[in-house]
Amino acid sequence: MITGIDGKIEYVNQRFTETTGYSYKEVLGKNPRILNSGNQSIGFYKDLWETVLSGKEWAGEIMNRKKNGDLYWENAMISPMVNEAGQITHLVSIKEDITEKTPYA
Repeated sequence: MITGIDGKIEYVNQRFTETTGYSYKEVLGKNPRILNSGNQSIGFYKDLWETVLSGKEWAGEIMNRKKNGDLYWENAMISPMVNEAGQITHLVSIKEDITEKTPYA
């Protein structure tokens, strides 16, 4: 997934659509919070955003919700992309569905 620094989704790949059940058109321009399961605290997301917007990489596990309501666990890495001036322009998320690998399932 690629978002702008405003959090709006600009790109998702085919694997994202297969995992979440959302089509590319359904998520384009939306905030990734559409996947929010409600199982992480506000502080969890505050820490995530503060980390990436400060120019650092964030990594961790997140429980998300598919379009059909099913919950799933992801291992996520979110990295800021910067332009020539060093300004953050986008955030890139690389995620892996770890539902079957986790003891939480």
